[in-house]
This record gives sequence, C-alpha cells and structure tokens, in this order.
Amino acid sequence: MAQLAWTFSASVAVPKGAEAVIHCHIDGRADGVVSPADAAPLKQGLPNGVASTGRVGVTEIVGGRLQFRMLNARMTSRELRLPQRSLDRQQTQPEFMKPEARP
Repeated sequence: MAQLAWTFSASVAVPKGAEAVIHCHIDGRADGVVSPADAAPLKQGLPNGVASTGRVGVTEIVGGRLQFRMLNARMTSRELRLPQRSLDRQQTQPEFMKPEARP
C-alpha cells in the first residue's frame, strides 16, 4: 500500500476469470467516485466499479467510448464535473482510441 499526498493506494492482481473489478475510495479523503485511473481495468476488458459513501458507480466502455455511470444514488455537483474531465484524459490513451482517431 502506498500513501499519496491525500489518500492511499493499493493494488492486487486481477484473478483469472474475473468479470469485473471493484474498489473503494476512502470517504472524506478522495473526490468521491472520481478517479484518474479508473479506466485501467478496461484494458483487460473488465468494467471497474467504485464505492464511495455508500454509493456505487462503474467505468465501462459503451460504443467504443469510456463512460461512467452510477449504479445507485446520485453524484454530487462536484462529481458531475470531474468525471468528464477524467474520462476525456483517459479516452486519449491509444488503447481506448478508435483506429481512425489514432495519431
């Protein structure tokens, strides 16, 4: 486990045969359900769930585009702005770009 400036980070290998991954953000120490690297498991074809303050959302690929949606509850007004910026940055990674959009 590594401690960053405002939070902790831990990772483990994804078990063989997994259909999805899920993680949580420490309440009061993170930007709710928003994370700058939530698209990483999608490279393996796995949707990535996140839990924060009793709410659950998922980052997934729909129609070739990254998407974040809440599975229960609602996002805060701050969270509504942050995911799109985060997804826009992650969408430009070559493994998520459609072939015609790659440089």
